Amino acid sequence: MGCPLEGRIAPAKVAYVAKSLYEMGISEISLGDTIGVGTPGNVSFICCYLYSGIFGLGCCVGVAV
Repeated sequence: MGCPLEGRIAPAKVAYVAKSLYEMGISEISLGDTIGVGTPGNVSFICCYLYSGIFGLGCCVGVAV
């Protein structure tokens, strides 16, 4: 994923924000590619990274969530 100003966004930054929101009680987190630089591969990677590393769930690649 990326930003027109910052370039590539590290998965750890995404995870930090997602985890902070989750700990505040947010029950739904949406990720969006608003500038069109995301690929299926990096979207799958970030989802797996979040689900397995942050929320302790199994990798969900290939499963609609």
